[in-house]
Amino acid sequence: MLKGCQRKMIKITGCADTVFEEAYFIVKPGSDSRSMSEKELLNEANRIIRECTAQTERRARYVKVSFPIFVSLVFTAVVGMVGFLVFIANCI
Repeated sequence: MLKGCQRKMIKITGCADTVFEEAYFIVKPGSDSRSMSEKELLNEANRIIRECTAQTERRARYVKVSFPIFVSLVFTAVVGMVGFLVFIANCI
């Protein structure tokens, strides 16, 4: 909530993105944004959105790849344990 102060805010709608529908950016009061044009501010906001989207996609790919690897490691451990127990039972 903003009370009793003026803030410069940029609202971006219709992002060409699969993650964000709208994005709101509040410009820091003491920043050098006064020297930046509106187009430069929008370019910076779009750059931040692209970076956030790239990080989200990287995390999703990591989970998709690591789950099959985890399942195969668990399967190998279980089969190895069963084989070891059968070997010990035959030795006794």
